[in-house]
Formats: sequence, C-alpha cells, structure tokens
Amino acid sequence: MNVYMDAEFDGVRKGSRFIQCLISIGLIAIDNDCVIDSYYSLIRPHRFHTLSKTVRRMTKLTDEEIKKAPDFRKVMNEINVFIKALNSPYELYTFGPDDVRTLKHQAVYEGYGNISALTRFTDLQRKISNDIVYEGKVAADMFSLDDLKYIYGIGNKVEHNALNDAVDLYLIHEANIRGAIQVDRLEIIAERRRQKVDDARKRTQMHMQNILFERYHFYEHQKSSCSLYPDILTQLESLQERRSIHLPIAVSTMPLTKIIEQGTLTMEWLMYPQPLVKLKIELADEVWEQDCLLTYGNGSAIERIWRICESCKQ
Repeated sequence: MNVYMDAEFDGVRKGSRFIQCLISIGLIAIDNDCVIDSYYSLIRPHRFHTLSKTVRRMTKLTDEEIKKAPDFRKVMNEINVFIKALNSPYELYTFGPDDVRTLKHQAVYEGYGNISALTRFTDLQRKISNDIVYEGKVAADMFSLDDLKYIYGIGNKVEHNALNDAVDLYLIHEANIRGAIQVDRLEIIAERRRQKVDDARKRTQMHMQNILFERYHFYEHQKSSCSLYPDILTQLESLQERRSIHLPIAVSTMPLTKIIEQGTLTMEWLMYPQPLVKLKIELADEVWEQDCLLTYGNGSAIERIWRICESCKQ
C-alpha cells in the first residue's frame, strides 16, 4: 500500500524569529490503483496570528479558516488513527523533504513528541526527477510539481491544496512507473529551464563585468613594460594555475637569470567590450601574446603585476 502526503505551511512568529508550521495536511492511501482512504485537515499552529501574503495568495486560505481549525495535536492524533485503520504495511511518499522536516520541527515546537508514522518516507521529487532523461542526461536536478504534471499530461496547474496535491503526487508516480512521459512537453520544459539558466548566467556575467569596470576603469588604455622579474613570474604562474592564461614553455624551462636578462612583459588594459588585459611576453626569439579576461579571481594578481611594472619605471 502507498500513502501520499502533502502539506502547506507558513511562518509563525516566536519572539524575534519565525518557525515554519503546517497549516494544512492531506493524505491519500492507494492499494492496487484503488483509493482506500483519504484524510484532509487545516491546522492551527500554536501562536498563529495571520498568514503571509504569499501563502494566502497561493493557498486561497484565510486567517479566519486557520484560526477555526483544529490544533496540531488533534490533527496528528487523527492521522495516527487514519494510519492504523489502514491495517497494512505502507510506503509513505512526499514531494521533497520539506513537508516531513517541517512536521518534525513543529512536533517539537508544539510539544507533541515523536511522530513515527510520518517520518520514514521516500522523496518522489528527487526520485522522479532523476528518472527523466533529455538528450542523454538527467534533465533537471529537481522538477517542480507543476513541471511534472505538465510532462506527464496531468490536469492543470498545482492548486496548493494539500489533499489535491497529494492526489497529483500519486498520479505523477503512477505515470512515472508506466513511463508515460509526453516527450514534446518534456522538450518544452527542458528548453525553458535551459533558457532560464542561460539568462541567469548572462545577468551574472553582466553584473560581474560592471563591478570589474567600476574597480579598474581608470586603467583604460594604460600600457606598461618591464623585465620578467621573479615576482612577476610568480604572479603569471598564479594566473596559469587559475587557467586565466597559458604561459610559453620557455618560461618554465629557461634558467631564471636568462629569463630576467632576455624576457620582457608588456601589458595593456582594455575595458570594452569587456574588461581584460592584453599580455605580451618576449623571451629570446619567442613572442607570446594573450588576452586575459578580468575576473574576481585573477584581478588582484593582474594588478600586482601592473604595480611591479610601474615601479620599475621609477
């Protein structure tokens, strides 16, 4: 027998902090594809005053409904009766770990004690997400309930009603067992997620470039040269370890005295279209040039090289 559980929760203020507490819970018991029983109740957490705007909007619940609801202890006692009435071994399934984690914490907060009937569970969000492959690899670490309903062609949007969401979880699990993925829908979701990742990466890159520009813009088009002194070689090797540049072989094979005598470094700062430093090493008969993009990781090393070059002019 399989039991599917879902819960809605919100923060309840305790002094200067908030404690996540269940405000509703739903369970449905399934055996051989038949509904054996179900349970649903709102819950009034200890010290409850008002729902947050986000939870009120998502669940369509009101403060008055929660205030009139039975308390946590009464609901947990009823769930224990519900579980015992099944009179059969069961597997408990949830969507993500948060519902059970919140329930455990609330049991401590409410002084209820251990709730063994609802603590051993399988997280179907992780399990099913890992089963869904797109273009030869797992499509996402975690799909939302909405995404999985869409991929498996189950109804409309998630209602954020604990019992209805528990039913949806059962339907998704059953469709997953049958392998009933709608490939065209999976492609839409996968491409949408990829676009979100790409957009987020571009925003991050743009943000980093703006910060780097603010930090180094006054170096724009400045140019400096000096011999390949040991301190400069140390910083260049640091850049190579960060994979910001790739040094010519001669730098690591030629004796240090020869490098200092015959080696010259020239560097120039450019800020557009993105912050970078043009590096040029002339060593014996070899000339090596490379653009080194500025990053949070390498900016300090590049600036130290610049200061060494500038101090050599004095």
